Amino acid sequence: MTPSQAYAQWRDIGAEPGESESQTIRRFALQFGLNPEDEEELFKAYPDQIIPRAPKKSGFLEQTFGAGIDELQKSLGSAIAGPGAETLADLGWEGGAGFLEDIGEDIVKQQEIDLQEYEAPQTREELIKEGGVWGHLYENVFSPVLQTPQQLGRQALPSLGAAGVALGAAGVAALATGGNPWAVGITAMAVGNAVGSFQVGGEEFEAAKRDPFIRKQLGINPEAKFEDLTSTQQRDLTDSAQRVAKETMVERLYQGGALESLAFIPYGSLALRYLLDISLGATSEEMDKRLGMQNTIEELERLGVPREEIPELREKMKALRPGTMETMLNAAVMEATFGSPTAVIETIAQPDSRVNRYLTADSAKKKILREITKKRRPTPSNRK
Repeated sequence: MTPSQAYAQWRDIGAEPGESESQTIRRFALQFGLNPEDEEELFKAYPDQIIPRAPKKSGFLEQTFGAGIDELQKSLGSAIAGPGAETLADLGWEGGAGFLEDIGEDIVKQQEIDLQEYEAPQTREELIKEGGVWGHLYENVFSPVLQTPQQLGRQALPSLGAAGVALGAAGVAALATGGNPWAVGITAMAVGNAVGSFQVGGEEFEAAKRDPFIRKQLGINPEAKFEDLTSTQQRDLTDSAQRVAKETMVERLYQGGALESLAFIPYGSLALRYLLDISLGATSEEMDKRLGMQNTIEELERLGVPREEIPELREKMKALRPGTMETMLNAAVMEATFGSPTAVIETIAQPDSRVNRYLTADSAKKKILREITKKRRPTPSNRK
């Protein structure tokens, strides 16, 4: 394959939006080590021009099932690079910790590239300006802190990913134990709590890397991009963020995670389970926010912030994070809107549910009919 043929294939995926042809060729030549003659051949074959920018994807479905999937994978990468790597480091396995950090960072970087294909979710102000039914509701009826459908859709899969994993684990437990309700419930609670806490730790890892107070204490410009920092600054900031993330993950297991996992206990009607998912999910979301802030403050104390400055610092940090009303309202709406299928599946899966009773009764009838048929069937000795 000639350099021109290779470039033609790479150009479709490697070109940056708004980049000129010559800039793209230089990046290609640098990345693949082309000699000057081949690079000059590409300059002649492709006249310099601005590469047209493809329109970004937008809309509720694109935000939910496109950008939402990328956000879910990004949160997984953050969890691997943050609390996952720090846990192995605490156990003394530095090599494994470095490996997880590299893998997690690669996942995050790739998902950030993929997310560039999507427009930012529509804001409340944009909805109001657009008018229509949604614009009227957000302007005159809904709370000012309520997120828009696109904003909620983009966060749906990352927020409810742990519940999906827990349901899958519960299904495996049901097959392994013959449907024992308490074994299924305990499995769902344990897996949901562990996965959710791991994910929350990853989110806190990313938040701590951007935290202006941690950066200030480390002598780092709060406005600077992480990739623009020196290697020493990146290492110091990552170490602090990993400590905050790991502590948040561990403590959440017996705080917000334990509370939220109560929704997986196999009892109650659909209405009760639905209300439990909403109330426990919203409450644990607020607990997670407070836990992350507290661990950030403890990290700042470890970095040398005087104890007498902590009360004022706490108030400043509260101002930068969503308020209680905003956190719980959006979490409740998220659970009520996107969490309803989970409540339905959990209810149907209960051994004493109407669906299960019907299926069980139907199976019992079929078994009785098979036994009757078997008894009526003549044996070889009495056939004529």
